[in-house]
Amino acid sequence: MSVLLTDKLQPRTTGIAITVVGDMDVTGNISVAGTVTYEDVTNVDSLGIITARSGINVSGGQLLVGSNIKLGNAGVVTATSFVGSGANLTGVASTDYIITGTAATFNNKVNINSTLTASEGLAVTAGVGTFDCDRVRIVRNAGPILELTTNANTADSSIHLLEGTAGSTTNGGAVVYSGAGNRLGICCGTTLTTEKISVLRDSVSVGVGTINPARHLHLHDQSSDTVQLHITNSTTGVSGSDGVSFALGSDESLIINQRESNKILLKTADTDRVSITSGGDVELYGTAAGITSAYWDASANIMYFKDKSYIYMGDGGDFRIKHDGTNTDLYNNTGWLNINSAGGTLYLQGNYIAAQPSGGGDVYFTCTEDAAVNIYYDNSKKWETTNQGTVTTGISTATDFSGDYPLSNRRINMNGDFKVCQRATSQASITSNGNYVWDRWSWSQNGATVTLSQSTTVPTGKGFKYSGKMETTSTVGSIAAGNTLTMNFAWEGQDLTRLKYGNAAAESLRMSFYARASETGVFVTTLKHGSRIISKRHTISSADTWVKYYWEIPGDTSTALTNTDNSNGMSLGIYISSGSNTNSGGYMSSWGAYHAAHMASGNTLDLLTNTGTFYITGVQFEVGETFTPYEHISYGEELAKCKRYYQTITAPIGEMNATEDIGIGYATASNEVQMRVSCSVEMRATPSVEVTTGSNYFRIGGGNYGGDKYISNSWAANNLSPIGGNVYVAPDANLSSYICLLYTSPSPRDVEESRMPSSA
Repeated sequence: MSVLLTDKLQPRTTGIAITVVGDMDVTGNISVAGTVTYEDVTNVDSLGIITARSGINVSGGQLLVGSNIKLGNAGVVTATSFVGSGANLTGVASTDYIITGTAATFNNKVNINSTLTASEGLAVTAGVGTFDCDRVRIVRNAGPILELTTNANTADSSIHLLEGTAGSTTNGGAVVYSGAGNRLGICCGTTLTTEKISVLRDSVSVGVGTINPARHLHLHDQSSDTVQLHITNSTTGVSGSDGVSFALGSDESLIINQRESNKILLKTADTDRVSITSGGDVELYGTAAGITSAYWDASANIMYFKDKSYIYMGDGGDFRIKHDGTNTDLYNNTGWLNINSAGGTLYLQGNYIAAQPSGGGDVYFTCTEDAAVNIYYDNSKKWETTNQGTVTTGISTATDFSGDYPLSNRRINMNGDFKVCQRATSQASITSNGNYVWDRWSWSQNGATVTLSQSTTVPTGKGFKYSGKMETTSTVGSIAAGNTLTMNFAWEGQDLTRLKYGNAAAESLRMSFYARASETGVFVTTLKHGSRIISKRHTISSADTWVKYYWEIPGDTSTALTNTDNSNGMSLGIYISSGSNTNSGGYMSSWGAYHAAHMASGNTLDLLTNTGTFYITGVQFEVGETFTPYEHISYGEELAKCKRYYQTITAPIGEMNATEDIGIGYATASNEVQMRVSCSVEMRATPSVEVTTGSNYFRIGGGNYGGDKYISNSWAANNLSPIGGNVYVAPDANLSSYICLLYTSPSPRDVEESRMPSSA
């Protein structure tokens, strides 16, 4: 290798040509005033302009240009990348593939012949972007998710959302804006021009199922099916049986359905006003007029209003219901107040009922419990009820009178006030049956010892003088099966035919009476006719207290009276105390077959083991369906009725020996005297005769219905009948015959010289 040393060369050498074969190392600078021409140069390091004959080819590495590269119109620039903004690039006719690290600006159209992929969205920042095509499709996998198509109705603007099948133009949904209708619509289904939801532009109204919503939210169903608005949340669940629904029923009813097991609550001012519980109770809340709560109790079927509650009906509260905590008022301010119980019974109940004008003052009528009913005219009492009947002040005028039941002779039993006692007013130490003290009332018993008497202990102010008294004087240790204390009364069958028993027209009876006892408990009254009985239990709740008892006795429609002549038609038993023989059967509260055990069923009043008293008076049986006050009959009338069953004949007074002679007789044989007797009233049947030896009188009794059932061994009867007959006895020194004329008024022929007694 040759070395050219610069220090051996003379400066500014001119006109010399240097040819270097091989390498030349220059440690210093080479200055060339002209052109440096070289071939096959691998590396060129130049501070100025390099002129290449046929271009510059960089096959490897980099071409580093410190300033600018300027290319003429001819030639090709090939690069694997480009760095810079490209702001000064001009004249780019077409680009197959552009990647920029910063935002790129296209001053003219960008035509995309294939897929446009926008990884971070596609935006138009200025002006209006236009996609001039029939369909824009956003695709995921095989099918479109969103497809924007041209709307068939060119008058509207729309966005169509289609099903996954590519190219579909029907099934799916659409968002439509109608310029003519001024509304935005949402379509769904097979016809994308049929709006399901419409929003009006001007009225801010939303319609579901209608394009003309009449309200801000309007739900409409084209069919007659129930239309529902359903509301759920994360707590209720989302099924059709969850949450709450508001519906218009197919029958046009409003339905609010709380599907959860909870209440429906209505509020105002964020305060509870109405509550409907899951059980159906309705509660109302408020403070107006003192109302704190009103509610409907569905389980009890009751509407409750608290104290100081009012109900107003009609304009201006014409009708009002008011309760002030103590009193309740019904107030009607217009027209009639009608209370109509058509087809039923209307009851006005209260201890005291009165009617008067709304402003008070004059009284129309008053009703008092267990007391009088009064009717007034001009505040003056004109009519009232009493325990005896009614009292009218002034004139009573009737245009007519009708009825099946008499105003008098209502009482079909006798001696109900126990004032007739022909035998005696008392009888003590009774231990057997068949005893009579009070006329028409017989006594039956087994066990204990009693005294029967006519007593003056009576209910106060009821018009009675006497009562029938039973007193137990000795008792039994325990009540045996056959023990009984019973009062009895009987009717002739011929007096009861009016009852019409045995057919549908059978008459009812009413029994009323007063009773008291020294013990509390139940005693029983029983009626019997033939083989039929009916009973009634009566309770003595307070000892030694008079109580009036009532018994409504229906007619026996199934069985007629067995006897309709002068024999026993029906009998009454008042069972004061009873053993099991009459007190172990069922209670016969209606007519049924006779059995002895039924007669006193339920009897608990015990005067068999306890000494004590039982009183009774005012016993009245009457035909019909009305209880009337006790019918008081004069003593003479009552006595005459009783004498049909029992009479006494005593010795006459005057010339005869009143202590020995009983009548007028004559000797019919050497050993007998016969006398004629007559009955004051016709007796029920041929009587029996009873004579008490030494008392010088005989009795004519009524057989089974009025007196003892035997004839004295000293006396005999001959040809007796219900109207009288003969009695006879063997003569003795105490019997004599007198002829005596009896009359009730003095004869005109009677003078001082008359030998007749002044009275007989």
